[in-house]
Amino acid sequence: KSTFSFSTIEQQMITYNGDNNKISMVKLNGATDPASDGVNLTGLDLYGEDIFDNALSGNTHSGSAMLNELLTVHAKINACDAHWLSSDGITVSDTAHETVVMAETKIGSKQQLYTSVKEMLEKQDTNITNDITNVSGADVAQLATKLMELTTLYNMALSLGGRILPQSLADYL
Repeated sequence: KSTFSFSTIEQQMITYNGDNNKISMVKLNGATDPASDGVNLTGLDLYGEDIFDNALSGNTHSGSAMLNELLTVHAKINACDAHWLSSDGITVSDTAHETVVMAETKIGSKQQLYTSVKEMLEKQDTNITNDITNVSGADVAQLATKLMELTTLYNMALSLGGRILPQSLADYL
């Protein structure tokens, strides 16, 4: 006869009840690709939807399991279970921290990309506005006269160059 004893902790279960809609900003023409076009993360991306989303179940570890595990850490801290906290507790906390940091990194890199694109477009807007101002403020009659003068000088230079330079083989034929 074998006797087993189990210790349990009281714990709340977290479930995500929000939507899974992404804000999409298409960077190229064509079909949308939420993985690369998504601007935001949804609750499911960060918190998951199943408490059994972890490596032991064969599923990708997601936030809902992470939050439930953090509730376990909280209960173990309140129960002063130093042995569990020094072994499993550290692993659970590190995994939860990694999930949040990865999400922050993903959003931060997209924000930096959009900020640099915004700055580039603002600079181009200033340059184009200056070009439009310069073109619209030009004296058309003066420019036409200058163009005719330069065209005449160019033709004269070609004519003079043809007289000074030695004749080519084609001229003899």
